[in-house]
Amino acid sequence: MSIAISCNLSDGVIMGADSAVTVSGRIESPDGRSKEGVLKVYNEAEKIFQLYDLPLHKLPVGVMTYGVGMLGERTLESYIGEFEYEYNKYNKDRALSDLAINGIAEKLKEFFTEKYEAFFKVPLEQKFGQKYEEIPLKNKPLLGLVIGGYSPYEYLSEVWQIQIPHDDKVREVRGKGNFGSNWFGMYQGIARLIKGFEPALLEQVVEYFVRKHNVPFNETINEDIKKIVSIHEYRIPYQAMPLQEGVDHVKFLLDVVINQHKFVVGASVCGGNIRMAVISRQQGFQRITENELRIST
Repeated sequence: MSIAISCNLSDGVIMGADSAVTVSGRIESPDGRSKEGVLKVYNEAEKIFQLYDLPLHKLPVGVMTYGVGMLGERTLESYIGEFEYEYNKYNKDRALSDLAINGIAEKLKEFFTEKYEAFFKVPLEQKFGQKYEEIPLKNKPLLGLVIGGYSPYEYLSEVWQIQIPHDDKVREVRGKGNFGSNWFGMYQGIARLIKGFEPALLEQVVEYFVRKHNVPFNETINEDIKKIVSIHEYRIPYQAMPLQEGVDHVKFLLDVVINQHKFVVGASVCGGNIRMAVISRQQGFQRITENELRIST
């Protein structure tokens, strides 16, 4: 799994992710027994990419991945390159740079859905003994993509999300002028810090009282609970946040999750050196290294 963060501000988008890739599979013990588990965690994977029109025309658009780290024996980075090649090969009348962000997201969804099903469909059917369409979503690995940047002739950035195979459509995460951060993948540590609670915990507590005390749960109670918990959320004025502060903010949130998984029980499935990029109207797509977290101007 991964931790991926986007932060949409008035001057651009910051994207940040860890660099760990988890290889899972069946582990054979010396006595002949086997079980599913983590075989290896590799660090230094790339999870944030700039999109290009061919031949190598840079777009003010970034793509960030989370969830599934590979498809077959290939990295997601290699598939991003294939997407660029295939789109430019078969759409000579309209360049990738002519598409709005949501249009690019739609094309990416079509491409990666086909690749996802080509790799997972047969193995999942064999594992669960059901047709692919009948297998519950919880048993299908998640491939998530976050697309952020600028549509043609726009001065405000936006962020969109793809979740394969969970969503039928691409989702708008942050539209133009909608400023704030969003967390994807294993973000529970951030939710505890910023929101003051973990959503799964609140759901279990509410479910307990509904079941134990036979309390009728309705929309009024739901709204009352939301108001109570919102009081304890940290307030962050994203509207006034400069890009450099946004970089520091994303780095801080990444460190929260990476260090959480470093010290708690279990494999460090979020870790490694962080990956960050800033997409601004003036500078376009800029990679930010962990050792030098300053934006070049």
